[in-house]
Amino acid sequence: MTVILVVEDDASLRQIYEEALASRGHRVQTAGSVEAGLKSIRLERPDFVVTDLCLPDGSGLRVVEAATTLSPPVPTVIASGSDSEEAIMAGNASGARDFLVKPFPMSLLTSKIELHLRNRGDVLDLVIPGGRRRAFGRYEIEREIGRGGCGVVYRAFDHEQKVEVALKVRTTQARSGLDTTDRLRRRFQREAYSLSSVEHENLVRICGHGSQGGFDYIAMEFVEGETLEEYIEKNGPLSEHHVWLLVERLAQALSAIHGRGLVHRDLKPANIVLRGNRPGAPVLVDFGLAKLTCDRSLTLADERHGTPAYMAPEQVRGRDANCQSDLFSLGLVACYAASGRRTFANLTLPELLQALCSRPIQIPATLSPALRKILRSMTRIQLDRRAPSAPYLLRLLANGSPTIRVRRRKAGERGAGESQG
Repeated sequence: MTVILVVEDDASLRQIYEEALASRGHRVQTAGSVEAGLKSIRLERPDFVVTDLCLPDGSGLRVVEAATTLSPPVPTVIASGSDSEEAIMAGNASGARDFLVKPFPMSLLTSKIELHLRNRGDVLDLVIPGGRRRAFGRYEIEREIGRGGCGVVYRAFDHEQKVEVALKVRTTQARSGLDTTDRLRRRFQREAYSLSSVEHENLVRICGHGSQGGFDYIAMEFVEGETLEEYIEKNGPLSEHHVWLLVERLAQALSAIHGRGLVHRDLKPANIVLRGNRPGAPVLVDFGLAKLTCDRSLTLADERHGTPAYMAPEQVRGRDANCQSDLFSLGLVACYAASGRRTFANLTLPELLQALCSRPIQIPATLSPALRKILRSMTRIQLDRRAPSAPYLLRLLANGSPTIRVRRRKAGERGAGESQG
């Protein structure tokens, strides 16, 4: 029996969903808040999730991300009363399979669920050249590990290089016409070329890429470990020492890509893997939204890219993201790592977007004044007041790190003793 989780704060709607889905032979679990939904996903692992977008304790996008980042991902449908462009784009970017605007007939929801349940498995295995055992002539697919708007990611074995890889395959389904499909393909190809040109221990490494039989693919090193989001969900906030390391090493990774004229544009805890589950060994992954700073060809006017909870103000406003946008997102990631809570976690999506553009970011009070000052410089709303670059940030970190301060204090003490002698 298929288990379906419904996350909806309206009790009468929960009952309607439950009756309609139970009549189709499904077992239904219900939750009235984001936290209750996340708990149900962790403990029960449903087969399918239906979630509202605006919930009393935050955005339903958190529920979508929790479900779609499981291995294998749990297919999810958003059922929302909002039909705004921002809400629909955010839902698509989160990895949801469908976005339904209330009110809608229950027959539409049940048919969507049955369609996605049929297609939840290895959809592409049937058509990828070479199939599961020899995809693109060299990869043996083991299982699906992720799915999003730009493709499906599999864990696979590369028979040529004899290594485990994360194989990302671009889907062929058009969303809204040939122009969108062509732009998605060029963006996918750019991810491969962009990553191939940069090597750094805190960036995922490209093992191969190409096109065959109507599909584009990228093979990346398979990084063993949990995402930062998964790690903090299980273990709680990081120590200040590990927050320093996280910011420093990801700033080094950003410095490497920014030096090649690239902007990541989607830096968030779910896109940071801790190699070997070590907080001091973050690896930045998923460059599907990476953009050359001089390239405007793949972004349409008023088009927003990124994950709302970690967007810089200029991204929310639909303007071009730049290197400082990545630093803003990194600052929000550091605040989350230090506190275990997202910034503006209890706001609805429209309120969140408004807050990111107008309200100062609250830096966790548990951190030292030195680190709080650095994070504040990263998360200024105005670009002219924000840390200007990753190399600049690295200098701030080097000058303010606890190790440097201790060394300087000891050096000062020795110097004072020598002068007195």
